[in-house]
Amino acid sequence: MSCSMPSPPRSFDPTGLVLSTLGMLGLLLLLMSSFSNLPDRLHALIRSNAPMWGLVSAGLLFFGMRISWRQAYRQTTWSPSTPGKRFRSIVVYTHPDCPLCESAMETLGNHRAWLPVPTEVNIQDDPWLQTQFQTTVPVVEIDGRIRFRGCVNETLLRRLIEGTPPQKSLRQRSSRLAHRPGE
Repeated sequence: MSCSMPSPPRSFDPTGLVLSTLGMLGLLLLLMSSFSNLPDRLHALIRSNAPMWGLVSAGLLFFGMRISWRQAYRQTTWSPSTPGKRFRSIVVYTHPDCPLCESAMETLGNHRAWLPVPTEVNIQDDPWLQTQFQTTVPVVEIDGRIRFRGCVNETLLRRLIEGTPPQKSLRQRSSRLAHRPGE
């Protein structure tokens, strides 16, 4: 089984940060102009166009935050043949300052469209967990069964997702139980 080391940090694109900063600055200037804490020319410019100023500033802030969020939470382009969430629970046993643990969480995060939110457990908080997993973290437990030790192999994770049928909604299950034939 091959596991890759954590991917190098993604190149930083400042577009989202710049747009968010400009939007916040615009809203701050609009707020300051309502208290007349600005030079007369700037105060007059902002007050004469206050609705437009607020709308443009809010738009810059929104789109800047959206760009930043998308950059931070990228997903994989891969998708299984059947859409839908798989599994009920994922527990990731980790310890602080563990590059492989960070890589495992990133790999699981890249597949979040098909997985439940992972619960991260620090093994240093429990002596029993320390003796069980000290040299093998990260350990990934999916629906109560340990699936990965030491790293998360993305190819095997994708095969596991592909080979597991999507979870049915609770509503579908309860309606099926309520309408059993012969009762």
